[in-house]
Amino acid sequence: MSTSHQTPGRILIAPDKFKGSLTGRAAAEALCRGFKRAWLDVVCDCVPMADGGEGLLEVFHSALGGEWRTVMVRDALRRQVEAKWLLVHISGEPVAVVETSQACGLWRIGEADRDPLRSTTHGVADLFLDATKCGVRRIIAGIGGSATNDAGMGVAEGLGYRFLDDAGQPVSAMPLQSFARILPPDGWDLPPMTVAGDVANPLLGERGATRVYGLQKGLRSGDISPMERAHAHLADLVRRDLGKDFSAVPGAGAAGGLGFALMTFCDASFRPGFDLIAESIGLAEKIAHADLVVTGEGSLDAQTLEGKTALGVARLAALQGRPVVAIAGRLEDENALHAHFQALASIVPGPLSMEDACARAGELVENAAFRMARTMDIHIGRQSR
Repeated sequence: MSTSHQTPGRILIAPDKFKGSLTGRAAAEALCRGFKRAWLDVVCDCVPMADGGEGLLEVFHSALGGEWRTVMVRDALRRQVEAKWLLVHISGEPVAVVETSQACGLWRIGEADRDPLRSTTHGVADLFLDATKCGVRRIIAGIGGSATNDAGMGVAEGLGYRFLDDAGQPVSAMPLQSFARILPPDGWDLPPMTVAGDVANPLLGERGATRVYGLQKGLRSGDISPMERAHAHLADLVRRDLGKDFSAVPGAGAAGGLGFALMTFCDASFRPGFDLIAESIGLAEKIAHADLVVTGEGSLDAQTLEGKTALGVARLAALQGRPVVAIAGRLEDENALHAHFQALASIVPGPLSMEDACARAGELVENAAFRMARTMDIHIGRQSR
């Protein structure tokens, strides 16, 4: 400890993004500014985190550096767009870190144009093929934030899988109901792939891709049952023609069923995104060198306790015997959260519209960190008496 009041000498700051307002890096820097206002001599180690979806590229680049690569791909509406992926070295091997939302992300599609009935993941294959051309030995694919619900058939099509109708004629992967047979490509050689996912939904059912996420991507209520039947039809074809069945595996429903496709067509293994990222960047070792761990994200609530970034950070901190605090844009279920965090704080000090909170997010996060540090000073002072 660096002061006579036993305030922390070194803080590990490991937040996720504050969605819609701050990236993980920007949030970490704002938290650092706030704590340093209160504790002038404190050393902040800023390590932005993510749980598998958007933000994965930033996390790996912040922790490991690497080389940015750009490539033209098709977005969810098959428009040509420029996308990027990251070439890093892990244990001496070249690894491609890919965010599939760079191709099929909802962020690329205006609200009026969102249509999961015709949106495709085809452009994700463009990212994988470009990485393969660069000779990478492994692909880490973060999936999430997609505009699609095609169960990843666009990726399969982009990698050379063929679809036939009842008459044996070639058809496109969309719509899903149009094909009756799946044929594998003559040959291709993707490197081993690990999927980093932030949800554990299966492909089908009440917790499946369509029923949980379809409406927010633009499906109408009347589309839900037909799309669910199309996904079930697809799972049956995959089981019959390819001898594989991942439809019930946790994560298969991620990104509109993209998780199912990557396990099926790319032989990918699926891991919780936080665990994969934390292991890849050595987060546990970084926590071991800290006196205090700080995390946070846009919302801390019941979903946090299902395995989001903040809970992952808290669990690693507990294993190392380090205190952990969290700062969020919105707090719910505080009683449950307090079982995992020594302190919680909202960035909103009083009545404030969502628009204003997003616009002032950096300032609000910094001020919340400052207030938390001052509160901790009072607590430390009481303990020392």
